Formats: sequence, C-alpha cells, structure tokens
Amino acid sequence: MKIVKENGQWVAKTKGFDAESRPSTLPFERCEVIDEDDVDEEDAPYLSYPSDVPSSHMLSSFTSSFSFTEDHYNLLNGQIDTLTSTVDDLQNTVEGLQQSVDDLTLLLQQVLALQQTHHSHLT
Repeated sequence: MKIVKENGQWVAKTKGFDAESRPSTLPFERCEVIDEDDVDEEDAPYLSYPSDVPSSHMLSSFTSSFSFTEDHYNLLNGQIDTLTSTVDDLQNTVEGLQQSVDDLTLLLQQVLALQQTHHSHLT
C-alpha cells in the first residue's frame, strides 16, 4: 500500500486497487486556526473528521495540535509496507495450506476407493 497526497488529502492506494471504487482516505485536521468564513467549499471536507467516525469530537483537541509531518508520513508508509508484506506472506501460506488440504483430500479419496475395491474382492 502506498499513501500519496492528492488535492490536499492523503489517499491510501493498495495492490489490486479497483479504479471503479473510491480510494480509502486518511482523514486529518488542519493545525492552524481557521476562520470558517474564509474557507472555500472545496476545502471544507478536509477541516475535520468525517461525521461517521465515532468519538471524533473527543479527538479534536488532540488532533488540533498534531501536525502530520513528512517524518510521520515516512514512518507510516514504512509500517504499511511491512504490514502489506506480512499480509502477502500470510496469503501465500494460506494458499500453500489450501493446496496441501486439496492434495490430502485427493489422497484420502484414492485410499477409500482402494479400500472399497479391496473389500469388494474379499466378499
């Protein structure tokens, strides 16, 4: 996953990104004091957390003094890359396990078929 800044908003883009759907975004608050009368309508969505984020009002005093710096961006990007790599490794492990289960299922079916054949010859 990569995080890029597009039109003043941080956007998370993942592997296998579906261009038909909207990208995930990271909400943030601006640090400076803003006179709401001076805000352009296109900037308005970036001034606070979305209303569907629970308890965002509790975070507003903390985030109003928080600045998302390039160091934060680099750290977050590194952690996301590590997490993405871990998830990819887990996916490969799960796929390997699924193949093993499929192989064992086939082997078990063959053993059962041989058992039935052997049993029918004895009776």
